[in-house]
Amino acid sequence: SVGHEYEFLLIRELQNLNIAFQTEDDLRKKGYDKTPDVKLNIPIAVEGHVVNWIESKASFGDEESHRSYLKDQLWSYWNRFGPGLVIYWFGFIEELDEHRAKGIMIMDHFPKEITFMDPTSATHGIRDLRLGSPVNTSSNTSK
Repeated sequence: SVGHEYEFLLIRELQNLNIAFQTEDDLRKKGYDKTPDVKLNIPIAVEGHVVNWIESKASFGDEESHRSYLKDQLWSYWNRFGPGLVIYWFGFIEELDEHRAKGIMIMDHFPKEITFMDPTSATHGIRDLRLGSPVNTSSNTSK
């Protein structure tokens, strides 16, 4: 199905970047009933927002479907795993990206700029994937 093709695309992107994750099947084997397509083992940041999980939607994000996904899936993932990312591969209505500050962000592509913890650096600092330069975290605030 088209949905599986885009989940595979998501998994391939994560593997190419050596980002460790668990799939929906992995999580179900551990007893979770509602699971995102991917749960990251170590959170990343996208556009300054923490991402613990990613949900792949091989569709256009319209108001009706997105409200249904929020109610039936996304808020449950947020409750269990914290903030996450939904990728509507065929675009979405921009006004729907209204819960970003609360922890559910929307994109129409795999993020091009990812910030993650770099355990190989001498200072164990945070590194920006695109730039490879340390990120100043002193201005970050807790939510």
